[in-house]
Amino acid sequence: MKSNILYQQILLDWLSNQPQQKASYQTIRSAYENYSSCIQDSQPKFESIFFPLFETGIIECDDQNHYFLLPSQSLSLTDGRTISSWLGGSFKFSIDTDSSTTVKNSTPLGNLQRLPKIIDVMSQFEIFDDEYYSLQYRFDEKTNKLKPYSYSDSIKNGLYKQKDVHYSPFIVVYGSKMYLLPLSDNFYHLFQQCYALVTASVGIPMFKYSNSKMQLYQQRPNVPILLTRFLLLFDPEIFLSDICYSSGFRVFNRIPVEVIEELQRIIHPRSVEVIYD
Repeated sequence: MKSNILYQQILLDWLSNQPQQKASYQTIRSAYENYSSCIQDSQPKFESIFFPLFETGIIECDDQNHYFLLPSQSLSLTDGRTISSWLGGSFKFSIDTDSSTTVKNSTPLGNLQRLPKIIDVMSQFEIFDDEYYSLQYRFDEKTNKLKPYSYSDSIKNGLYKQKDVHYSPFIVVYGSKMYLLPLSDNFYHLFQQCYALVTASVGIPMFKYSNSKMQLYQQRPNVPILLTRFLLLFDPEIFLSDICYSSGFRVFNRIPVEVIEELQRIIHPRSVEVIYD
């Protein structure tokens, strides 16, 4: 039976031969399943092959939900490229991204400490100045799907749309303001950040943390991928283990409590539910 690494290499070889070295998630999945149906050995599930490649930064996602090969692995980088993905490329913050110093002195915790709060990133979005009643759809945090929405007397934090079509931008409602989510090359990263912020703000945590085990359990999809990549650095051996998922979500090991404080700072105070067991 082939190891996961060999299957990952096969998938990467296939992706490298696609136009512009990229393809949609469904196309990649279908190609893998078609290959699997033609061989005699039992093969690992697609998710266990694909998502580690994405989480470790070997492949990346663009604003059209296409995945492509990166020239070098993002997980090992702590310079401006990974930070610019978090900030959305054009947004300006006073963060030292000089690779000659940050790579040498970087630590996993230091990576997180360099990230600004999501609310600070979002505050630089364009303000949406239409009325609440123009919003016709809301992205449901529990089903992760757009659902018809009808404005009444109040509106809660969330991701909304005026039309259920791709080109209609997401509007982020947070507090008393509405922001336009930019349709940029970093849309996927920015969407994840806004999702994490508004989801936590309505009382749905993104993580649970076991204080005694020092384990962080992912609870919701759309955890910002850069956070995932930095959290994986606390336990490099996780890449050699198949026991790194629980109910389809990541389990991060060897996570000190200082990391929880950073996640609550970056995302939202209610983003992590701490279990004192």
